[in-house]
Amino acid sequence: MGTAISPLARRVRQYFDDNDIHYFFDGKSRFRVMLPVECRMHHIDLSINTCEEIFLLLAHPSIKPDRTDEATIRKLVMMLTRANYKLRMGNFDIDPDDGDTFFRICVPYGDGDLPSERMLDALIATACSTWTDYGDDYLRLVLADFIDGDEDGATDDEDDPDEDDGENTDDVDTESSSEPAD
Repeated sequence: MGTAISPLARRVRQYFDDNDIHYFFDGKSRFRVMLPVECRMHHIDLSINTCEEIFLLLAHPSIKPDRTDEATIRKLVMMLTRANYKLRMGNFDIDPDDGDTFFRICVPYGDGDLPSERMLDALIATACSTWTDYGDDYLRLVLADFIDGDEDGATDDEDDPDEDDGENTDDVDTESSSEPAD
């Protein structure tokens, strides 16, 4: 005897199949898919749970903070709280004990209502675009111990023209100076 799949799970599976999105389905209610985002994170791990007439989307970053680094986790909590203030749909959440971070959208569906393809597009696109908007800031905090704080992302050196250390003036345009030329 097979496990019954809810109409909501069938709808999500149909959406992924129709759009040629490769996914994992547990056969009952949970889906997982990796989707690209336009930031240095490159992709997110999207999980969708469709049990009990609730569409729950969780978008996890592929890189997590060190669970023992309380200072970084505190900074992430503050960053994500500020980000939540600006969001119109969904929210970021972080477990302050271990740093597990995700963006969440929850939509109830009942009485035979199912999301349209357009609605599923919008929900998934919202998760991807939100991580696109905040992913680089998230990575800067999570990887702060591994990268130099240089604004252009390059390692700090004296010949770096993007480094604003006041020492490298090789690329300064002296002809556009307000002082008269000799």
